[in-house]
Amino acid sequence: VMKTVFGRLGIVMKLGLSAALLMVGQAAFAQDTTADTDVSNQAFVSFSVGTVPQATVPSNTATFKVDRRDDFEVTLEFGSLKPIAPNEPGVFLEFLVTNESNDTLDFDLAQVALNSGDPVRSTNATGETMDNVSIEVAADFIGGGASETPVRGANNNAITGLPPTRAIRVYVFADAPATLADGAIPAIELSVTAALGGSPLVDNSGDVDVAGTVQNVFVNAPVGNNAILVNADGFDVSAATLTADKQTTVISDPVTTATGGSNPKAIPNAIVEYSIELTNSGSVPAESIVVIDQIDLAFVELQLGAGNIDLDGSTCTADDSGTDAADGCTFDSTTGDLSLSRPGTLAAGATATIRFQVRIR
Repeated sequence: VMKTVFGRLGIVMKLGLSAALLMVGQAAFAQDTTADTDVSNQAFVSFSVGTVPQATVPSNTATFKVDRRDDFEVTLEFGSLKPIAPNEPGVFLEFLVTNESNDTLDFDLAQVALNSGDPVRSTNATGETMDNVSIEVAADFIGGGASETPVRGANNNAITGLPPTRAIRVYVFADAPATLADGAIPAIELSVTAALGGSPLVDNSGDVDVAGTVQNVFVNAPVGNNAILVNADGFDVSAATLTADKQTTVISDPVTTATGGSNPKAIPNAIVEYSIELTNSGSVPAESIVVIDQIDLAFVELQLGAGNIDLDGSTCTADDSGTDAADGCTFDSTTGDLSLSRPGTLAAGATATIRFQVRIR
């Protein structure tokens, strides 16, 4: 079961914390004492003997190091599942890592595809995996002065030196497989592990306090003794699902039709009509449709003439010139390729039928 952590406090506590922060000012986090700070304190004792003041007695200086409060969040920047199409390159999911600790931290990053049925946002993943997945981190934290937008190519697996109270953008890039079905929800989980100097931080919450050592106190419950948070996001696939159904009907033949018969057969010199029914059962339009029909010139020949191609009720002309007369129909009489670029676009749930005739040699 996927663990998805959106933050360390419930919504009610979050609202209460927000109200408190507004009262004390938004710089509250900036007032946190930095981890590894030495805090020193010395006491002085004055006394008298009888009525005579004596020399002040100093205590030793007691020093302790401020420990590290390990606290961060992994949140989603985009407001909903990211809409994509099959075969779309360079799509990405947007995460925000915020360091709420009292020390500058590193973070190790990893990603994994969710299985079918794993929760993501308010739905469930459908289990597909994306192609060429990589994690990318912005060049600088938000407000740092350099680029805040990750760019594909570096394939990062870590955030280095994120200061307290700062946030940085992390994108998980991928290419959408052409096989993604309409309505699919491929999803990816990002795992973020707090680290320092290349090593994951270890929880010291249950250890004896050591005054001269910086110890780690995890705000979130440790996972395998490390500070790990995960969050997941997914893609919402919208696809045009196009099918083509081709049928033949014998229109006439030189024997049956000539003698008044009503059931012509596919004999030499018979006229046969091809029909191709296109259906888009997807949720978005199918665009830039081009139908290529390879007519076997060894056995049949295309019936030429004006308006010889019926495109769902309108006509175009495919002649043997091999060029398109700007009507979306082209025929190559040397190869037998009939190219039809109409209807061009087929709306979701719509059908269109193409008809043309050939003569059997």
